[in-house]
Amino acid sequence: MGAWNYPLFTTIGPAYEAIAAGNCVAMKPSELSPKCSNVMKKIFEKYLDTDCFAVIEGGAKVAEAITKE
Repeated sequence: MGAWNYPLFTTIGPAYEAIAAGNCVAMKPSELSPKCSNVMKKIFEKYLDTDCFAVIEGGAKVAEAITKE
């Protein structure tokens, strides 16, 4: 989950480290930076396998549901 004040730094950095280590990634950028979130989602969907890598957009309820998984 990313922070609103550094949306790329707090999401892309940990994501590329996890990908480099061979892991799948589910990323949830802050809903307070919707344009950055949308760009990240488009990039992930265009260049990465959507079965292993996802950008999940949404508000607090989505974040709560993700943390329960």
